[in-house]
Amino acid sequence: MEQGPSYMLAGVKSYETPDPQTFVVNLKDSDAAFLHYLASAWGPKAINPKVLEDNQGDQAQKFLETNSAGSGPYVIEEFTRGTGLTLARNENYWGEEPHFSTVEIAITPDVSSQILALQQGDLELIAHGFPLANLASVEGNADLTVEQFPSLGTTALYLNQNKEALADVATREAVIRALDVPTLVSEVYGESAEVPANAYPTGLLDPSLAPVDYAPGDSTMLADQDISLDIVYTPDSSGVQRRLADLMRQRLAAVGVNATPRQAQLAEVFAYRDDAANAADIYVSTPAPDGAHPDTWGRIVWYTEGPLNFFNYSNSQVDAALDRGLVEVDEEAAAEAYAEAGELATADWAVVPIAYVNDVVVARADLTGLEHVPAYPWTVNLAALGR
Repeated sequence: MEQGPSYMLAGVKSYETPDPQTFVVNLKDSDAAFLHYLASAWGPKAINPKVLEDNQGDQAQKFLETNSAGSGPYVIEEFTRGTGLTLARNENYWGEEPHFSTVEIAITPDVSSQILALQQGDLELIAHGFPLANLASVEGNADLTVEQFPSLGTTALYLNQNKEALADVATREAVIRALDVPTLVSEVYGESAEVPANAYPTGLLDPSLAPVDYAPGDSTMLADQDISLDIVYTPDSSGVQRRLADLMRQRLAAVGVNATPRQAQLAEVFAYRDDAANAADIYVSTPAPDGAHPDTWGRIVWYTEGPLNFFNYSNSQVDAALDRGLVEVDEEAAAEAYAEAGELATADWAVVPIAYVNDVVVARADLTGLEHVPAYPWTVNLAALGR
């Protein structure tokens, strides 16, 4: 279908189904990340072949927008666009039966309405976007519980090297140094995030490899350049991205840079790569890798034409190091290749990770079984929930 995650199947040579319970994938070469692709929330999935047979025209894409065809603990019972969906137990589920027979997932854009519904008991949990400024008000509520789960979600700053103001690597580095990243992260996230140990999301690579120096530095060179920057962030009910962009504006103003934060819809951001020279100057984002493997980060944010490479950053040495790591069967040699890719990419100061961000979940206190997988941002294991 040639969408973003299609790179995961680029190394597949063929597949076989020798019996109804066995699926064999033959690869063109060794692929250290392939099992992580299969476990990815965005990765290839085995689905009921009858669904494809019954919906051959578009490979069931339209059907699957509002229906299920998998083997998980729940299936979609009802879906209403813009309102929410109802999940029902999958009677054919191979695992232990979930405690709840149905799960209602409401689409409520207004976070104040979400919080009120949670406090009144009309909502069981908020899995994403809870305003950090409101945490103190619920932590003292005996009817609610707050869980902070480590996540692979990583706030990154994309600096558009195609724009004249940021074409020079020294200027890009000076911009980052002017932000005082450690203090910035503390002021925005408090205890809900920490400064990255290296160029990759937490846990993907030995922290001693590909370290990034975030120390504040001399940014006086910026004052002489008469720079104006457009800082873009996407909608976020927690308000974190907006606050981050505004604090960036304040810090850059202190070194003579005129920065203007503004909100943009994701459709605009994904179109940047089509005309990067006229896109925003800086994009603030909190993406997650496609899996718990370093390749699933580097290949989407640094690799030439990577699906989350919004400003078309390209470095042939980075690409080569990532390709080398992917096929390397020796784990130490693979780690060295990914470390090289991370060091080269961060030295270009074009895509800079600045925060490992926890997933904050606020739930009713009597809800048990809150489980979270770091590689699956903003979700909990519905099958494990109970009361």
